[in-house]
Amino acid sequence: EEGPTTEADEFQDSEGSEASEGSEGETEHNEEEEDFCPVGGHDADEQLFEDAMEQLRQQHMSEADNSDNGDDDESGLEDSDEDERGGEEVEAAQAFNEEKRAAPPDDDDGQVKARREALLDSLEKHLLFRGCAREFLETLLDRSTRTCLAPNEALKLQDGPLFLIETGVLKLSVGSDRHSLLGRGGIVNGAGFLRLHAEARAYRPRRISFKPQQHPRSNRANGYDVQGYNGRAPSIYTDFRGPPKQPEDYDGPDENKTCFFNTCPFACSSKSQLTRGTWMTYTVCGGEPGDAPVEAGASSLSRGGATVLALPSMQNIQDFLGGRVGKGGDGCVKAELSAKTVAPFKQNCEQVSSTWRELMSKFIPVAFPGAPVEAVQALAEIGDRVTVPKGVDVVTEGEVGEAGDSLVVILDGVAMVLKKAKVVKGIVQMETLGRLRAGAIVGETSMIGAEIPRAATVRAKTDVEAVRFPARALLRVIARFPGLLVTSTDRLVDASECIKERLLTRTEVASSLNLFSGCDLGFVNDVANSGERRLLVLGDAVVQQGSTAGTLFVLEHGRVTIEVSGIGTVAEVPSGNCFGERTLLGIADKANATVRVFTPFALALAIPRRVLHRALEDHPGEKAHFERLKTAHQDGRIAGSKVRHVDFFRSCSTGFLETLNSNVTSCMYLRGQTIVVEGDVETDPSMFILTGGIIVCEREGRPLARMSPGATFGELAMLGLFKERAVTIRAVTLCFVMAIPSSVFNKALAQFPEEKVFFDRAQDGSKKGPAHVVWPCLRGEPSRLLYLLDLYAEKASCAAGSKRLGTSPFNEAAILILEGEVSVLNEEGEEVAVLTTGSCFNERILVGARAKQTERLVPITHCEVRLVNRETWSKVMAEFPKDLDKVRTAILRYMGDQAEKRLGFQPGTPALLREKTAFFSSVSTSFAKLARSLAETRIIEPGSEIVPEKRVSDISDDNDFVQELYILLQGAAVSWSPLLGHRRVKCGEAIGEGVFVGASRLYPQSVKAKTLCVIQVLRRELVFEAMEKHGAQDT
Repeated sequence: EEGPTTEADEFQDSEGSEASEGSEGETEHNEEEEDFCPVGGHDADEQLFEDAMEQLRQQHMSEADNSDNGDDDESGLEDSDEDERGGEEVEAAQAFNEEKRAAPPDDDDGQVKARREALLDSLEKHLLFRGCAREFLETLLDRSTRTCLAPNEALKLQDGPLFLIETGVLKLSVGSDRHSLLGRGGIVNGAGFLRLHAEARAYRPRRISFKPQQHPRSNRANGYDVQGYNGRAPSIYTDFRGPPKQPEDYDGPDENKTCFFNTCPFACSSKSQLTRGTWMTYTVCGGEPGDAPVEAGASSLSRGGATVLALPSMQNIQDFLGGRVGKGGDGCVKAELSAKTVAPFKQNCEQVSSTWRELMSKFIPVAFPGAPVEAVQALAEIGDRVTVPKGVDVVTEGEVGEAGDSLVVILDGVAMVLKKAKVVKGIVQMETLGRLRAGAIVGETSMIGAEIPRAATVRAKTDVEAVRFPARALLRVIARFPGLLVTSTDRLVDASECIKERLLTRTEVASSLNLFSGCDLGFVNDVANSGERRLLVLGDAVVQQGSTAGTLFVLEHGRVTIEVSGIGTVAEVPSGNCFGERTLLGIADKANATVRVFTPFALALAIPRRVLHRALEDHPGEKAHFERLKTAHQDGRIAGSKVRHVDFFRSCSTGFLETLNSNVTSCMYLRGQTIVVEGDVETDPSMFILTGGIIVCEREGRPLARMSPGATFGELAMLGLFKERAVTIRAVTLCFVMAIPSSVFNKALAQFPEEKVFFDRAQDGSKKGPAHVVWPCLRGEPSRLLYLLDLYAEKASCAAGSKRLGTSPFNEAAILILEGEVSVLNEEGEEVAVLTTGSCFNERILVGARAKQTERLVPITHCEVRLVNRETWSKVMAEFPKDLDKVRTAILRYMGDQAEKRLGFQPGTPALLREKTAFFSSVSTSFAKLARSLAETRIIEPGSEIVPEKRVSDISDDNDFVQELYILLQGAAVSWSPLLGHRRVKCGEAIGEGVFVGASRLYPQSVKAKTLCVIQVLRRELVFEAMEKHGAQDT
C-alpha cells in the first residue's frame, strides 16, 4: 500500500502500510493512520543508540573521523525498515553529525545534577506521576534513552514511550500553520504512552451535515431540555447586533429563558461545524534556531533542534515494576519500590484514560470536533472528575473569574437550571428554566476570560458525575494545541462582532488614556480615528520582545500575558491596559517583553507611530505635551477618567479616583442576565457604571426605565444606606459594566480621609451651605432623595441672551434655576413669566408628561441651572419605590398651585372654588378649605378627553357613571355640546358642577385637551363623605 496522505477518511490497518509509512520517513502524524509498531521492536535500536551516545560523549572535544561510526546511525528516532538501515554511508554520516550537534554538551557534575533535578521536578508535577515516589521517577530516567532531533525533524508519535524534553525546543502543530513551542521539562506522547491511539479508532470523527437546531426539546439526546419553550434556539451572540432598538423586535425566548442558553451556549444553534470525517493533523518536530520557549529556565539550542528522553513504555514499566526485567548489576527492582509506586501510578493512568473516553464521546464532537488524540489526552489530564450530591450546586449564578469561566461536562445524572427571580425577606425565589442530562456542557470556550458572570445556577437533581475544566488550565491546553480553535472560528467572529457594537468609541478609548490626558479633543479624535481595531486570537503576540515598530495597543477586551525571554511569563493583565507607549514616544528603542493573547480572542485598538506623528504635524501645539511625557512615568493603564467622568465622583481628588480606578472590576452581561435582583442583600454591594449596551430597571417583573451608556446605579447600596436592592437591573443587550464594591470604596476612603466629608453628606441627606437650592416641587420629600437627585443632575452655565436653554437636552429636561434670572417666552416671543433662583421649569416630565414645546427660556442674566432628564429621574426613583406615588402627588400639587397663582388666586386656598362654583360659594369657609385639601391635580395629554362624549349622551353602565368636578387651571381645551357646538374652555372655568352635586347624571358637554392641560379634580364621594363628618350646618 502507498504511504499516507495528509488527511484520509479511513485508518490504514495493514502491517504493510505501517512499514511503508516508516520507510518513507513520514513527518506528519495523522491519528487516523496510526503506526501501531510493537513496543518491543525498538529494544535493539534503543541499545544501539545508547552505545552511539556514549561514543559521542567520549569524542565530543576531538576531531576523530566520524565515518568510522556510520553504522551507529541506526539509533535515530525514526522507525525504519531494514533496507533503509543499510542505506548509503554518506547519509548515515550526515545523520550522525546531526545527532552530534544536537547532543547535550559534556557539562560538569553540578550542571548535570541540576538538569536531572529539574527533569524529576517536571515529572512530579505531571498528573500521571502525581504521588509517585522519587525513586520511581529516578528509575524512569535511568532507563530512558536519549533521542536527538534536528530542526524541523519530526518526532514519531505512537503507542509506546513518553517523551521528556531534556534540552532545546519542540514545535507542536495542530491542523494549521500555527504552532506552539515546548521547552525543557515538557512532555509529549501522553496518549501513546497510555496506548490510546489504537483505542481511538472507535471515536473517529464522522462526516456530518449541519442543520440549525429548531426545537431545543427535540435535542434531549444531547442533554438539553428547556422548560416551557419549544421555539427556535437563538443564534448565540448574533441576535442583538446593530442599533439598540433591535431587541424590541426580538421574537426568541424571554429574558429568563435566554439565561438558559447563556448558561449553556452549546445548546444554541451555530452556523457551522466540522464537515470532514477526520482528525486534524498533529505533528511534533525539533525547533528552529532562535525559537524561544515561554517556560522559565527553558532555552533553545544555538543551532535549533532538541534532545528528548524516551521514558520506558507502559509495558516496560509494568515489567520492571513486577521484577521481570533486570539490567546489569541493578538486577530486579526492589519489591518495596513497586509497592510504593504502582498504586498511585496505576490510579492516575486509569483516571486519565477513563476521562479521555468520556471526553471523546460527549465533549470533543461538540466543543472541539476533530481534535487529535494527543490534545484530548491533555484535556483529560486537566479535567477534574467530581461527583455532585443531589441538591448541591454544580455552578452558581453570579460566579465570575476562574469559577465563572470554568467549563463543566455532565457525564451522568440530571441537573436543573435555576434563575434567581426575587428575594423576599431573605428568601430567594428561583425560577426553573430547564434541565441538563449526560452530554450537556455548561460554559463556553470562546468566552473564557470575558468576565461574564454565570447567568443561572445549575443544581443537581440527582447525584451528578461531571468533569470540570479550570479556565486557565483549559487555556494553556488550547495554547499548546492552537489549531483546536479552528472549528470555533464562527463563534469567535460572532462574539467579537457583537462585542465591538457595545465598546466605547475609539475617541472615548483614546481620551481615557493617561497618554492623552489634557490634549485637545480634536487632536485625540484625529489620532483615534486613524487607529485600527484588531481581532487577535489565542497565542497571537500583541507586542513582540525586541520589536521596534512603535505601535501603541489598547487592550479593550480579553486578557494577555507578559513574557520575558529566559524568564517566562511574569504577569497576566486584563483589559483596560495599554502596551507599547514607550516605543511609541521614543523612550525605548525596542520592546522589553512580549505581550501575548491568553484568551480565545482579544480586541485591541492599535495606534501606529506614524499616526501620532501625522496628528502632531496637524496640531503642533501638542508636541510640548509629548516631550514632557518622555520624562514622566507611564503606568500603562487607562486613566481614572472613567471614574472621574461619573457625576457621583466629580468633586473628588485625582488620587482618590486613581485608587478607585485601579481596583474597579469590569464584567460583561449577555441579554437577559440580571446584574442585581430585587430584594437581594449582598455582603459587599457594588455601585455600577454602564459603559456599553442598554439595561432596564424592573420591579416585580414590570419595566420601569431604561438606561444607556454612562448611567450609574447602586450608589446608595455601596454607601451602606440601603441593605436591599430596590429593583432588578437586567441587560437588554450585551452590556459592559464597571463595578466598585463597597470594600474597595471604603479602602480608598481610608487612604484619602478628606474625601469622607463629601460622602458623609449622603448619610443625613443634607447639602451644607447657604447657597444650596432645593427643587420647589419636592420640598418635604426624603432628604436622601434630594441629595441623590442633585448628585445625578447635570449642571450647566448660560450667558445672558443665550439660546442654549431652548435646545436639546435642555428643552427635554426639568430645569432648576440655581442662580440668575430667566425669561419664559411663548410662541409669539412674548414674556409670560420670569424665573428666579429656586424656580423650576418643565417639571411635568418628572410625572411622565411631555416637555413644553410652546415655551422657551432665555437667560436675562448669567445663570446656573441644573437639569434632570427622564432617565436620571427614573434611576433616582428606582431607589425609592415606596415613595414613588407620594412624590408624584407632590409634583402634581406643585404644578396645580403654580397654575392657580398665575390665575391670580392664592395657592392652596378655596378662593378659586368659591369664586368659580355656586356650590362652594354657599358653604362655610372651613368646609371649603376641607374640600380644597381633598382636590387632586391631573395632567391631560393633548388630544385626550377630560370629559368623554359618552358621559354627555347616555350612561347605560353604572361603572361609567362618574361624579367629578373639573376646573381647568392651565392649557387649552375645547368643549362640544349638541346645543352650543364647539367652544373654547377658559382657564379657571368649572366643568360638571351639576353632575357633582347630583342634579344630573349627564355632563352638559364633552371636553378635549388641545394642549397639555393641568386640571383640578374634586370627587363627589370624598367631598360629601367629608361634609357628613363636618357637621349639619353644611349638610
